[in-house]
Amino acid sequence: MIYNEPFPQTIIAKAKDYLANVLAAYIEIMYLKRNKDFFPGNNKLYIAVSLQKNGVDDIAMVSIPSENVPRFFYVDIDDKNYIIFNVPWGYTEGVS
Repeated sequence: MIYNEPFPQTIIAKAKDYLANVLAAYIEIMYLKRNKDFFPGNNKLYIAVSLQKNGVDDIAMVSIPSENVPRFFYVDIDDKNYIIFNVPWGYTEGVS
């Protein structure tokens, strides 16, 4: 189990590939200042993200596409099994 420490580089490469080729197609970002009618769907996962740009605050709701892809991403590396919760920005460390 990896807890409160960075992913090994070998996992990050596989996870970035998974994000780009599988997960990204289903992610939806809803900015609450622009979409005042947002109402979360039943049995769907969302993560709220606090944003600030040029001194203006906003909140974005990011859908976690668990109805289209599994909630977990599995990686086997060096005889170790890793199970990663599908949180999109968990894969973006060091990505610009």
